[in-house]
Formats: sequence, C-alpha cells, structure tokens
Amino acid sequence: METNNMHSYICVSMESMMPLKLIFFLTFFIHLHRYSSASILPKEAHPTKSGYLTVNATTGSAIFYAFYEAQNPNDTSLSQTPLVIWLQGGPGCSSMTGNFYELGPWRVTPSMKQNVKHLELQPNPGSWNRIFGLLFLDNPIGTGFSIASTPEEIPTDQQAVSRHLFIAIRKFIALDPLFKSRPIYITGESYGGKYVPSIAYYILKRNPLLTPSKRVNLHGLAISNGLTDPETQVGTHALQSYYFGLINEKQKTQLEKLQFEAIQLTKAGNWSDATDARTNVLSFLQNITGLATLFDFRRHRLYDTDWVVDYLKDPEVKKALGVDESMVFEECSDVVSAALHSDVMKSVRFKVEYLVKNTKVLLLQGQCDLRDGVFSAESWMKKMKWEGLQKFLDAERDVWYVNGVLAGYVQKSDNLSHVVVLAAGHFVATDQAVNSQAMIEDWILDRGLKIRTTKALEPRRWRRGLKKRDAPWEKATETGRPPWEKATETTMEEATETVNDENEGGDGDEADHVELMHPSSMESKPLHLNLLTFLFHLHTHSSASILPKEAHPTKSGYLPVNTTTGSAVFYAFYEAQNPNHTSLSQTPLVIWLQEGPGCSSMIGNFCQLGPWRVTPSMKQNVEQPQLQPNPGGSYAGKYVPSIGYYILKRNPLLPLSERVNLHALAIANGLTDPENQVGTHALQSYYLGLINEKQKTQLEKLQFEAIQLTKSCKVVSAALHSDVMKSVRFKVEYLVKNTKVLLFQGQCDLRDGVVAAESWMKKMKWEGLQKFLDAEREVWNVNGVLAGYVQKSDNLSHVVVLGAGHMVAADQGVNSQAMIQDWILDRGFC
Repeated sequence: METNNMHSYICVSMESMMPLKLIFFLTFFIHLHRYSSASILPKEAHPTKSGYLTVNATTGSAIFYAFYEAQNPNDTSLSQTPLVIWLQGGPGCSSMTGNFYELGPWRVTPSMKQNVKHLELQPNPGSWNRIFGLLFLDNPIGTGFSIASTPEEIPTDQQAVSRHLFIAIRKFIALDPLFKSRPIYITGESYGGKYVPSIAYYILKRNPLLTPSKRVNLHGLAISNGLTDPETQVGTHALQSYYFGLINEKQKTQLEKLQFEAIQLTKAGNWSDATDARTNVLSFLQNITGLATLFDFRRHRLYDTDWVVDYLKDPEVKKALGVDESMVFEECSDVVSAALHSDVMKSVRFKVEYLVKNTKVLLLQGQCDLRDGVFSAESWMKKMKWEGLQKFLDAERDVWYVNGVLAGYVQKSDNLSHVVVLAAGHFVATDQAVNSQAMIEDWILDRGLKIRTTKALEPRRWRRGLKKRDAPWEKATETGRPPWEKATETTMEEATETVNDENEGGDGDEADHVELMHPSSMESKPLHLNLLTFLFHLHTHSSASILPKEAHPTKSGYLPVNTTTGSAVFYAFYEAQNPNHTSLSQTPLVIWLQEGPGCSSMIGNFCQLGPWRVTPSMKQNVEQPQLQPNPGGSYAGKYVPSIGYYILKRNPLLPLSERVNLHALAIANGLTDPENQVGTHALQSYYLGLINEKQKTQLEKLQFEAIQLTKSCKVVSAALHSDVMKSVRFKVEYLVKNTKVLLFQGQCDLRDGVVAAESWMKKMKWEGLQKFLDAEREVWNVNGVLAGYVQKSDNLSHVVVLGAGHMVAADQGVNSQAMIQDWILDRGFC
C-alpha cells in the first residue's frame, strides 16, 4: 500500500507530513489495550523459514523474511515449484500486512472468548502458497521487522532499494539448493508498483554479468494496484471520481487544478514539492467525498490492518517468527517514508517497457480503488513505448469467471496481461481471496484465465430456470415479450451479458417460494422474479396465509380513466403509519409511478418502498412466501415530470375544489432527456473500469447512432416505443420554477445514474441553474454513516445515494426513507 493510506491517523504522515506523528503515537498506544494479548502462533502456522537476510555485513542492516512452502505443489519435485515473492507498498509498509491480512496461508481475525475480544489465526482459503512457495520481504530496510543500522542507510531511490533486494533474494536462494532452479515471480501492490519493476529490471540487467549459478531465475512479475507512473496517474482522480458519481462538475474542476499543480511540479523535477502536491490531491478528494478510505469507495471504515499490528506485538509471536522480542513492530515506517519522499513522483514506466519485452508482466487492479485503480493503470499503460502496445490495445477484453461466477475482465497480448478484479479495492487479495488465488495460479502456470464469449441474451424473464410454461402470469405480446418488458430493443446490459447456462439455476421444475422482509436479508434472486412468484402464489394458496391482514393496503382497487371502454388504473394505498401531523388532512400524500414503459408499480410496492417486502424463506426445506415489514424508478423520469407539468398547466382551468394540490415531485434514476443521457454510458463504464478504451470506442459509435436518429426523429411506432427517446426536460424546466423538484440516483446504476442525470441537468434553461451549479455539494449522513451527497438551490435538490443501484429504495431502504422524509418536510438533509 502507499503510506498516506491505511489509517486516517497516518494518512498524511506516511508521505512526510510529520506533525501527525503524535496522533499516530497516541492511536498506537490506545491499540495496546484494544484486545487481550494474542494467542501464540500455533505450530502449524509457523513459516517454513523466517529470519534475516543481511544486506550490509559491515553495519548489520538486514531484511526480514518469512517463507511458506507450497501446501500442495503441482510439480513432483520442489525444484520446479515456482517461488512467489511479495513486496508491500508504502513506501515503508511491512509485508506482514500482506502475510497476515491478504495472501498468506493464515489470516489474523478477531474472535470473542468469555466476552473478551481476542485475535487469532484462521486458515486463508485464498492463500497464494496453495501450490507455490511464498516469500514475504520487509522492504526496504527499516520497514516492519527489517533492520537499518542508521536512518542514513535507508535507501532514498529505487536503485538503492533494488540493490538491497537483489542481495537479499540471492541470500535466500542460497539457503536451500532446491531454490536455485525454481522459477521466481516477483509481486507486490501499491508502492510495490515501483519496487517490483525496479528489482525485476535490476535482475535482468545484472544477470548477464554473473555466472549462471549466481543468477536469479526470474520468470515474471505482477503488480497489484500499483503506483508506477505517478505523473500520469495523479491526473486521473478527478475524471474517475466524477464518473463514479462521487463528485460533481464543480468539484471535478477544483480537483483538476490540484492535479495540474502536481503534474507541473513533477515535470519540473521538483520532486519533494510534487509529492506534497499529490498528497494535497488525495486529501482534497477524501475530504469532499467523506469516504472512510480512497482504497475502496464502498467501505464505511478503514481496512482492519491494525489487527496485524496488535497481533505482532505479542512476544511469543515475535519469537516464533525469529524476531527479537524487544523489537517494536510498525505497520508503516515514517522514517522510511521520509527517506523515499522525493522518490514518490518519479516514474519507472521505462522499466516496465523493458521488462515486457523480456518476461511475463501482469498488471491487476481492484475495480473499487480510487487511488491506484483501473483507469489510473490504463492511463499509463497506453503510453508505453513498446512495439507490442497496439496489438495489446487491439486485443479483446474478455469476461473472467471463477467457479462459474463473474470475477472480472482479462486482456492479454504477448507478455502483457491486464486483469480487473470486480468487488475489490486496493487490497485485492483481502477482498477477493479465492479469485486472486485463481488469477495468480492461472497466470503463472500459463493456464489462461477462464473466460466466456459474450453475446446478446434472450429476454431476462427466462433466466434462473424459469421456463415459459412455468410462468402463467405472463401474457405473450406481438413481440413475444411479457407486459413488463414491452421495449422492442435489446438493452445495454442484455447485449453485453455473458451466457452462463450451468449457473442459471434449475430446469424450471422446482417451485420458487418467497416472503417479504428487510432488504438486508434479500438474496441474490432478481427482485422482480421474487415478486412475480409471490403474486403467482396468491392465486394458488390461501390469500390469508400469503397476504396477512396487517399487510393489506388501506385502500386498493381500480380508478376508471375511460368509462366507455372500462379502461382503469389499478391502485394500492397505504396510510401513514406514524403521521407527524395531528390531522391526516395535512399529512403529505406520496404517489409512486414505476418505470418501463409498462412496468407495474407493484414492484415498487413489494420490492422497494412499500411497507412490506418480498423475499425467499425456507420452511420444512421448501421455499415459501411470507411477509415481513420493510424497515426502511427509471421511465418515471418521463411520467413524473409529465404528470406534474400537466397538473400545473391544468389546475388554473379548474375550480379550486377540483385542483390537484401538487407540492413537489421526485425522480429516481430517471430517463428524462434521452438524447443527452444515452451519450454518457461509454465514458461512465470506462472510468468505472468495466470496459477498456477499445470497447469505449465501440460503444460511443452506437451512442452516436442513437443520438443522430433522435435528432432526425427516426423512431419506430409501437405503443410507447416511439416515445422513449423524446425529451421531457422542458417540463422539468417549467416545474422547477413553480414547485419543489428532487432528482436522485443510486451511485451504482449504469443505465440512468449520476452522470446521466447531471448531463441533462446542466443543460436546463432555468434562471436558477448557475446558482445551483455553484452550490456546494454536501456530504450526507444517515445515523452517523455516510449515505451520499446532496446539492440544493432554490426548488431543485439533487441527491446521490451511495451503495444503491437502479432501485434505490430496495438497496438503501432506511436511507431512501430518511431522504424523502427530510425533503418533503423541508428539514434539510442531515
């Protein structure tokens, strides 16, 4: 890891902001008392070898190591079993974090014994030493348990770091004759993006000068979320965070100015000031987003690496590792960080350019890392001076599966492989242990990562094994689609999703049963399928057992809209459970319209924001539908402003007693101005790390075609199909002048998300627009936890809901409830 990272109290000090040392010391002291003393290191968890590798015989400076032999080596002879070397980042952070928190065979975890919290070791199912030997080095000297005789001997550049590492690696190889012939792979993360290519470059340059018996048998290198080309990478944070929905355009501009300063100082060779400028960029980003850590925007707290620190304080653990019991362990060393402060902004890209011509190179990123993530890496990769670059850029980016489940994406050409690991942050092996294990094993053994060819899917309704004959609630249309999927075009997600038949569930003969309960208990089954199964059971079971009396709507039925034909709108109304007002006549009435076009609001009722929710439950080994309280729409981006606009235009023509008392309208993840919104998908998906530059270009061509057809009004008539690409932005422009308007998006929605909304909002013809755009975007908390961001001016409010997708109320029930209540009651967002 880089050292302005892992804990807020060392966030800046690790890049030489020394005034925070006192905070670090105090926090360290407090940690002494957080747990009972750790149990000793059990014998089965001892390293195969551990101790010190001297790098300066005169001064006694040495690098600490811990080596774990392969648990189940593939080769019959250990002499051919690969050796993986791991280097932690920082600069100055101990590889014991990688050992006991990420990829080692045992992980430190907390447990309760007699009401006292203990730390203990548990086997790591994703250990990288399953079939390889695994060596952890505390690098450079002065880091972790390593020894630097004096601060002046600590390296100040990558050449000195590599010289010490080369000595240490050769000395380790000399410990066992079998080590000499074993293929060596050097790996690391974060600031290891400099260490790893530097020592590999040093080895390949040094080997020809040595006799064969003294050479290091380097076979490849892997960098996880690495800082490799800082000048390029520091310029990526603003765009990435903007397209993640974490900052708005005003904040993006502010962040770009800070990035520009860091880049200019780097170009001028003012290394120390450039490092400080980069720290300013990252500090500003963390402050305006309110995130617990930039290493993973999903996390509500820091990575728990302090468990390792507490565990390694135990004298018995130190003794088992071969460390002097009096030695004080620091996760990250301020002294080492200060020594390498001027090295931070220096690029080692030229070393990767040399290495990729001579050995295997793997670059991997956790998709949720905001510091050294996917876009950061791809930005410098495409600048490499390498004759194979264009071939790599032209290579297909394939979908990658582990155990039949989507794990990420892979792009490979010649010696270079690039992997994006989904649902992982900076600590990839911590967040996705089994997937990272599969990745490193397949790459080293040249087995190729398991991929699938993508193609368009049949409509989503037939997935999870639900056959047409098993879905009596479906009515075929002239297009062969059920009523809730009337769109006549393949959606973006259907067009890019990968077929995975063996994981789609059964053959459709098993009964699906569901119940209603809290969203935190929702299983992975699509919400609309849960609801459809539930409604089907209303026809096949006693309704009293399925829909208990307390879950009945206050009123429900039909509202005729054409008395001649009998056409009517179905409704279900639930009175306020705990109205704030003494009189119900003053209690606000909220109307919900589902999207589609053509989707039922019963999805919103039973899956999102109604008082009861559908979810599966098991009774007597059979899934059965029940109801549980809910604690806590898309095309409605047209419906809502359209009916709001209609009301405000119609009301003046009616007697007061017949007018609709409209006070406000809110749109969740709405499709409001399609021509603008359809043009956002490529950039958003690219900066999220979900597609590469080649795929972005392909998607932009499709977007351009849709925009041109919209401009020329070439649409196909089929019910509301011809309405899809028509804008209703002008109605919002009228409404915001006359009533309150709330626009909110789930930050994880790729269809109608944050960037899609902001793309048309900033084009509104409204005299209050500039004031809104200039308004500060505030951090929004619910119950003391970061919930998202709020921007407000006059009648317009815009909310980004973190941890939510298209169905905001389904994903964040309590937060969406707090949002709508605070907005309606003008309480402000807490």
